[in-house]
Amino acid sequence: MKTIDRGNRFWLLGASIVLGMALTMAACSDDKTSDITDGDASQPIAIQNIIASPKSASPGDTLMLSVIVVSDSPNVGDIPTVAWTASGGAFLENNQATVRWVAPVGGVYSVTARATNSINSVSSTADVFVGGVASVVASQAGAIRVLPNGTDIYYSRTLNNLALGVEVFSVMAGAVGDAVEIPAALDGVTNDFLAYAPDLSFEVHAADSVVPGSDTNPVHLYLGDFATKSFRRISSGAPAADRYPGFADPDVSSDSRYIAYGGMLPTPLAIGADTFDVFVYDRATPSRQNVTRTHSNHRNAFPTWSTDHRWLTFVSDRSARGQWDLYGMPITGGVINTAQASLVRLSNTGGLLVAGSIGTVGFRKPQMAWNPVTPTLAVVASDGFLYLIITTPGGATQVSAGGPSPDNLAWSPDGSMLAFQATVIVDTPTGQVATSGVVTVSSNGSNSQVRVARAGDTFADIAWSPNGQWLVYRATRGSSAWFEAFDLDGSTVSVPIPITPSDPAASALNSLGGYRGFMSMRPAWGSQNILFYTTFGTGAATVGIRSVDVSGLTP
Repeated sequence: MKTIDRGNRFWLLGASIVLGMALTMAACSDDKTSDITDGDASQPIAIQNIIASPKSASPGDTLMLSVIVVSDSPNVGDIPTVAWTASGGAFLENNQATVRWVAPVGGVYSVTARATNSINSVSSTADVFVGGVASVVASQAGAIRVLPNGTDIYYSRTLNNLALGVEVFSVMAGAVGDAVEIPAALDGVTNDFLAYAPDLSFEVHAADSVVPGSDTNPVHLYLGDFATKSFRRISSGAPAADRYPGFADPDVSSDSRYIAYGGMLPTPLAIGADTFDVFVYDRATPSRQNVTRTHSNHRNAFPTWSTDHRWLTFVSDRSARGQWDLYGMPITGGVINTAQASLVRLSNTGGLLVAGSIGTVGFRKPQMAWNPVTPTLAVVASDGFLYLIITTPGGATQVSAGGPSPDNLAWSPDGSMLAFQATVIVDTPTGQVATSGVVTVSSNGSNSQVRVARAGDTFADIAWSPNGQWLVYRATRGSSAWFEAFDLDGSTVSVPIPITPSDPAASALNSLGGYRGFMSMRPAWGSQNILFYTTFGTGAATVGIRSVDVSGLTP
């Protein structure tokens, strides 16, 4: 067990989080006496870094390990010697600046390089992760969900990466890579409108036969049943003149019975007269209901079910002046109280929860994530800040939980912490720099901590291990991207450790507005510590879904 000194201090200062950076490797130096005259004297050496290529390995792979030795002087004629040791594996040579190391069985291994010249001797240690990486799906893919057996997954894929006319398939992939399309695809599916049932028995998606989001073509919701490999339409609405209804943003209740969704019903008049309401589909009946039909306001969107199923929440502009906040309909005994008099305002962001005009392309659902244990909704408002809406049977309390620019919200399995990516300020030798960081905050909005931040790197696609010990996320530096893991209590490693090889980061498939704009890229943790993750690149070998055995992270 390693002893970890966590001396970092974190502060939340208005819109910035300041991080005192820690060293990323252990180093030590032994001074020696030199016989060289003062005029030609060498200078002490130091180890700047140890680089592994690739960043991680499968058992039996050969990694190139390089040590970067620096000095304030060229030290002509005083070339350092290097010696390598490791806690496992085998070196094919161990006395060069770059050596080959054959990875052993899965786990976390320490490699140490010791450099010596006539003045001093210095050593540095870095951790390398070994886990089995395998290809599961060899095509563009995203929105991964692990089935209850823990070894098979559902995912979505497209036949192209264009922003319009995207074809999305709900697919099951076995551990050996077999794939079956479930259900049949529909042209023009927009995957931001895709939702999975909590029990993974079905999915719901929106489909437009021509252009997604256009009011000159109908956009309906379809339920895809995984058991029967079939789908059926669950939304209904009549056209007005040459304009058609549009339905989107499905959310499935915790018991997988009800599907709430938003819908636009057109009128022959100007677009301002269109009604935007919240609908609920009951799979058991089956039947559908416009639950905001009797309200005087018809500017409602983005419904969700609270964790305890006491509220059906949605975003509403009650004043019809572009002031958007979160409202809730009480649920008692499974029955929704649809009366306008019973509607409760749950947030108070000054109307800034959503920006833009409803019915336009720029009007988009804010990032939302319900705590899996307690009825707390994390939501990123249009002002760029994170709010926690802590609901009770009678209302809610709102807590400001940080910013700016939170992204990739992910609750821990026990609901105690929320992890997200945000802009943070880090101290560097040349001054403070704004960069991407991974931050956690307690479920009540307190104890905000910057967990990972490196100037120049960006982070996304955050996920938790099932035991809540590890945060996994995609790190991007320049043209390369990889997944790494952060040990929250430092019992295994004291700094983030790469757990996958690097893949190309720059691609039309994952650029804004392209493939990534329609797909969740969050990894999913299966049974026996198998992590499924999406990769992108320019060749078939680097596109699709891979799995990596991360059981070696546990001591």
